[in-house]
Amino acid sequence: MDHYIINNKKLIQKYEDLYKEKLCFENIKEKILHGYFDDINIESLSRFRIFLDTCLFLFSNEKIHHHKEIINGIEVEKGFRDTVAYYSKEFNKNHEFDNYINFIKNEFLELSSIDIDKPFIPINEIAKKLTLREQLEVIRNAFAHMQHGNYIISLNGKISIYALYNKDNTIKNYKIPQLIILEPIFHDYIKKFYSNNIDIGIVYKDSFLSNYSNEEKILKDYLIFYKISTSKDTKIFKSKEKMKKIILLKEEAESFFCFLKKNEKDYHIDEKNILQKFEKFFLKNKIKKIDEKFYNIKFLLDFQTELSNFLFHFIELNDFIIEYKLLNNKEVLKDRINTLKEDEILYIPFKYMFLYLKAINILNRLEDDELEKVNNINIEGFKIKEFKELIKYITKPKRAKKAYILERFRNSLAHGNIEVEFDLKEELQFIFKDIHKRKIKTIKIKAEDLERFLSQENFFENIKPKFKIL
Repeated sequence: MDHYIINNKKLIQKYEDLYKEKLCFENIKEKILHGYFDDINIESLSRFRIFLDTCLFLFSNEKIHHHKEIINGIEVEKGFRDTVAYYSKEFNKNHEFDNYINFIKNEFLELSSIDIDKPFIPINEIAKKLTLREQLEVIRNAFAHMQHGNYIISLNGKISIYALYNKDNTIKNYKIPQLIILEPIFHDYIKKFYSNNIDIGIVYKDSFLSNYSNEEKILKDYLIFYKISTSKDTKIFKSKEKMKKIILLKEEAESFFCFLKKNEKDYHIDEKNILQKFEKFFLKNKIKKIDEKFYNIKFLLDFQTELSNFLFHFIELNDFIIEYKLLNNKEVLKDRINTLKEDEILYIPFKYMFLYLKAINILNRLEDDELEKVNNINIEGFKIKEFKELIKYITKPKRAKKAYILERFRNSLAHGNIEVEFDLKEELQFIFKDIHKRKIKTIKIKAEDLERFLSQENFFENIKPKFKIL
């Protein structure tokens, strides 16, 4: 069995190769049905499912729980503070996991007397004393610092539970909180609260293009980019309801803007004129059709929403393939994959967003203290934005710059602060923002250079499969 990080590397490459050509889901269905994943077992796909959940959780956590916006000059708390409690409330009405719960209670005597109504269980006294919010923070820290393991595999190859913990070697006598993750329930929780998907998740933000100015109430001869979120209340069910209306109405411009006018107090609307040019990007990526251009502009201006959609897409596809391997039902697989067909137009954004999956896997490698430290990493291509930070290390040894860049890289990914933009030559670059107490430290790198950085074999040397004993 491959180490978790090597398994992720192989599956990322497997999916990237599947999506290498211009997207056509009829072809993808045929490839899968003709054995494309025959060399990958259910256990590998199940461990990769944990990785995909990690990616979505780290990227969306602060946007969901701690997000703030400046509205009319005032900082407004926008986070949903009770997602676990809300999930538990809905969970008690739903019997979807009854068989799973009975199974783990029979398999693990320690869990037989526990009332299971949430996606995780504290297993030591330190964790039991924490609030739900604090337990969720333990999970975030564990995913960010690669502090999870002990995956328990069922007979069918799926992971039933795994454990995670927090430890801090810098604090003397630090007490380690430990939790058990109920994998299928936690997976369901992640999809429902972190995906920004209209049918399953919380739509915390939406964006679109129009040539109508909502502020001036007139048509313009240029495009305008809109970002919309709910304005005041942070009640989950109300926000879902309000954002669903936005998404369903926006296809009909006249009705949509009339609706916004009548309900403007319920929404925060960010309107921005699009003055920059995209022709060089279109030419480089052979983007010719108008609808493709629109979707690519949206990707460039709202990378975060599009990345969330990308992650949800692959979480779904990975689930479909696991289901197909378990049931061997070709018709069910075809129906499932048809639900992803609308993403065919996103083949160029998807090409760039695979870099995020690779980046999170490298984050895992850098943070895993069970493995040897990585040496001889080439950081060529990274640029540091803040001149003051440059002064701090310019007289130090060369390795100081490397340590600074890797720290910014790790921290930005662990908190979901990654964006894209054009540099002065209109080349696409990724921006990593390390934000702490309103202080922002930024590094940037072109997409091609980031690909080279993430592909260095040094990251994957001296990795041996081993179980973590928690």
